[in-house]
Amino acid sequence: DFIRSDVRASTPYNQIFGNLQRVRVTCTLCAYSTEQYERAHAHSLSLAKQEITDLGNLLTDHLGSEFLDKDYQCNNETCRQRGHGKKTTEVIHWPPVLAISFKRFAFDRATRRHQKIQRHVDLPMLFPLRDGVTYNLRSVIEHQGIAGGGHYVAYVRARNEQWYLCNDSNVPRLVPDPREVLQQQAYMLIYEM
Repeated sequence: DFIRSDVRASTPYNQIFGNLQRVRVTCTLCAYSTEQYERAHAHSLSLAKQEITDLGNLLTDHLGSEFLDKDYQCNNETCRQRGHGKKTTEVIHWPPVLAISFKRFAFDRATRRHQKIQRHVDLPMLFPLRDGVTYNLRSVIEHQGIAGGGHYVAYVRARNEQWYLCNDSNVPRLVPDPREVLQQQAYMLIYEM
């Protein structure tokens, strides 16, 4: 498994988008913990918590700690209790290109349909992380439409630092004011170191 993991890490896709995460699960009763390392290529952030609109706080919430329910059972032979686990995820190696998507679609039990979450997230052009890594916004992909259908467009920053709107076969349109990009209801973001 280590060899297969090492080969996967050496692919161009992994070299560009791959980050390495440490996942630690700790029993809150006996403090027994297990640790494993996982590769990830994008972070899919939940928009369920209405009070969080800042990208940094959404990422912290995504990577932070969560308590595990009754399905968790401690692996410590002397404990073996259920439902007392805490899972913590942290990125220990950030990729050169950071891909972030937002979970903009949710099932509404009342209407029995999927709904699009129409909430704005504050997008920084420069995204500093507490690990000393800073990312520069390069692209914003937006879904236009409703949960059952729609259309995707991309705002892309070119090498000349100008922003362009790419919309199917149309000639890319110059976006003169970068604030237009930051006001979109992003579906996906691409940041580059």
